[in-house]
Amino acid sequence: MIGFLIAQVPTPAPPPTIAPLLRRFFQSGLAQPPGSIAYVLLALIAALVLFAVVAGLLQRDWNKWLRGLFDVRGHFEQIGAGLEIIRRNKRPLWVTLVAAVISWSVWALKVWRERTNIADIESMLQVHGNSAASFAWSNALAASLAPLRDLLSLGDLLPLAIIACLVLFARTAEISQHLRTKTRAMENVMLKRRVGTIWVAMIVLVAYRVIGFTMDPVTTVTAPTASGCLYIDALLLPVALLVADGMLLSWVLAEYGRGVCGRFEWDSSDTAAFARGIPAAMCACGLANLGRYLALGFAMWEQQSNSPTKWSAKTWEPLILAASILQVIGLVWFAFPAVLAVERRGRLKDKFSSFVTLLRRAGGKVVGFTVLGLVLNMAVVVPFYWIFGKMQAETWSLVGAASYGHYATLLLGLVLLAGATQLAHLELGFQEDPGPAPIQIEETAAQEQWVVVE
Repeated sequence: MIGFLIAQVPTPAPPPTIAPLLRRFFQSGLAQPPGSIAYVLLALIAALVLFAVVAGLLQRDWNKWLRGLFDVRGHFEQIGAGLEIIRRNKRPLWVTLVAAVISWSVWALKVWRERTNIADIESMLQVHGNSAASFAWSNALAASLAPLRDLLSLGDLLPLAIIACLVLFARTAEISQHLRTKTRAMENVMLKRRVGTIWVAMIVLVAYRVIGFTMDPVTTVTAPTASGCLYIDALLLPVALLVADGMLLSWVLAEYGRGVCGRFEWDSSDTAAFARGIPAAMCACGLANLGRYLALGFAMWEQQSNSPTKWSAKTWEPLILAASILQVIGLVWFAFPAVLAVERRGRLKDKFSSFVTLLRRAGGKVVGFTVLGLVLNMAVVVPFYWIFGKMQAETWSLVGAASYGHYATLLLGLVLLAGATQLAHLELGFQEDPGPAPIQIEETAAQEQWVVVE
């Protein structure tokens, strides 16, 4: 969630608008507007209670549900078992971490050099009443609303998006060959068109952000919120970002599936799983992180408006509160990406059906693991925002807190996803489409009676 660093001034005053902060630090998530923390906390508690009850009704065995819900030791053991996936396949860890460090470091450097807007930033920092504890608690709570927030928003990492475009272009022939061997003719054509369309969307997103970066380096190096034309990109860019998030998440899930199987090399089945899983991965990003795309669309719409004055805090507060409530509801889908890692069959229906099956077999464990992920996210974010909140306000302070907070939640998200994947594998097994069966052509009687005449 977008953090608000504390300005060390005697008397706090509410900022006239929070749109500049949204544009500058959008990747750090959603903002918690003044006075809305209590409502979000109540919504969070109500959503978790309702989720636990629904999971119990699906599981039916209330004793097993209760044991799974409060088995804290078992949840940590599940995380420990999930580390085996990362040990077998470290590529998602290093690729995403390096991309995040490059992206956030470049952004921090640009913000540090942009001294002209320090007064604007400092006016945004008063929203927490100059209390480091309140600042840290607010951002920790906001970050925990999407425990896998960094894995669900990989499209924000411009270096990773550029690498994905280059790899898709360079491996076109290899991808086509893998799909041809693992899919049927009609599905092969559909998947090739899907990958091509996604590649075009990625090119548009990368080009938009690169052009925006040349125009305004400070606001667009991380998030695509640069000015556009005729409000069209306020709708198209969130959609393109959802496509990028889903494609990159599908790659991570394919890598995790390979780790579950213990394979050391990427093969044609992984390519097929990656291409098939993109729509489901987009659904996972949209369902679990819908508030992100809503707030991005509003931020771009506000920036492109021709009004001489920007939207005030009173205008933004209900919008961001609504987006935060959507994040709370999205906690229900915390384990859905893990299901996608082990459910590799093509149909979207199969993946949602497997998620319901997981709740029926281990609903209590899923709810308990979700709560543990929420608490751990809060625990790793609080120290960074509290430390930076105690520092003197500078142009780099807020982005520094957001950067280190994201490094921590990215690593934690990879570990949590691995643990949830092991749980899904234990309860559901590994489901993979066997691909087209070879057709044996039987010889006819006439062919069997060929006689060579000399």
